[in-house]
Formats: sequence, C-alpha cells, structure tokens
Amino acid sequence: MGKIIQVKISKGGVGKTFLTIQIASLLAALDKKVLILTTDPQNDVFGMMKKGEITEEISNRGLKEAVLHNEKAYDLILLRKNLFYIPLDFDGYFSPEFFKRLPAFLEEQKKEYDYVFIDSNPTPRTDKAFLELSDYVIIPTIGSSRSIQGVVSVLDTINPNKILAIVFNQFKNTKLQMEVYKELKKYCISINYEDMLTEPIPYIALIEELVAKRKTIWESKSKKIMIAQNIVMKIVEKICAL
Repeated sequence: MGKIIQVKISKGGVGKTFLTIQIASLLAALDKKVLILTTDPQNDVFGMMKKGEITEEISNRGLKEAVLHNEKAYDLILLRKNLFYIPLDFDGYFSPEFFKRLPAFLEEQKKEYDYVFIDSNPTPRTDKAFLELSDYVIIPTIGSSRSIQGVVSVLDTINPNKILAIVFNQFKNTKLQMEVYKELKKYCISINYEDMLTEPIPYIALIEELVAKRKTIWESKSKKIMIAQNIVMKIVEKICAL
C-alpha cells in the first residue's frame, strides 16, 4: 500500500511546490511510481516541469473530475518517467460531494502508486481534509519570523506521528537568517522535533535557472547544487525507510 505525503504550509512563497517536485522526482528516478496532486488552481507543478500551459479543456478533466467520478475520464499528465500529475480545475472550488468522495479516491491511488504527494494550498477546509487523509507531512519554511510562526501554528494542528520533516528553504547566510534558523532549531529541540529539522537548503542562483528551464536539481551535473541534492536525498531516505 502506498503512502500519502502532504507538503503543507501556512503561507505561500516558501518553496512548497519546488520541494514537492524535487522529492517526488528523485523517488520516481529510484523506480518508484509517484503521483502528484495539487489543491492549487495555478497548477505550478505543471509550469515548473512541462512547457506550454494547461488548457481549460484539460483542466476541466482534472482532480475534481477524478474524485467525483473515480474513473479514468480525467487527465493524467506524465511529468517524468514514473512521475504523474493530475491538474486542478481552473475555479478551484470543491463541492461537499468532493470531500465526501475524497477518501475513497485517495485509497484507490494508494493501491496504484508507491507515493502520492499533495502539493497543498493553504485554504482551510481543503487543507484540513487532505491533511486528515495524509499519512505524513513535510513542512517547508524560509528565514523570516513570520514563516517560523507559520511552522509553529502548523505543528500545533498536526498529529506529531505524521511529521516527516521540517525543511528550511532558500537559506541565505546572513546574520538574520542564521538567527531565525537557530530559533527554529531551539523550538524544535524544546518539543522533541530536532530530528525532523533538516539542514537549511541554501539559496543557489543556479536552482532558479533550472526552474526557469523546467528542470529538476537531479537534471544538473553542477557541483554548485550538491548541497541541496544531499539534503533532499536525506528526506527521500527517510521516506523510503517508512
């Protein structure tokens, strides 16, 4: 039976979609069958991995269609070998019937895939519904006090047994960001989550270039991004050990 992993945030701009893609694409490269779902109508996963746009015709056969009818009448997009994606319909509205049928749909995906990733949009009802059905949660953040407050609020709402990793992303080696990271680490130690906090993933200009070219960090041989690759590898190792 596969695992459902939600990448959860309380605010945008912390690299949620980027992190989802890097973890999922490495698992796919390791010959695992992986599906990414999104609750974000912008469909940034697609934009970061494929050229072109999701048309209205395709998006009208996206996640909502999949859940409501639980059949293959929806669009399954191949992002990379072993890595699949179901886009979200343009309006992003989820009906009561959608939430009613969501558990059965996700159970079916767990039979089909080794890992199902939820690229989560912080809309309260939707986020809560997917969170309750997820097996594990990864929490990305960046070096600002607001983002750290967001991590604290997320941790307060999650079953601690579900927390897989807290990832400090886009780290810049400044006094302020060092202080923020130390504060986050201190907080994690105080609640016995020290092992959940990763080393900070540094801000690397090359990563922006790769994203612009719709490439993952695994599709570059540059030594400049090895530190980012190593940190994500450790997260993937934890996932594979589940």
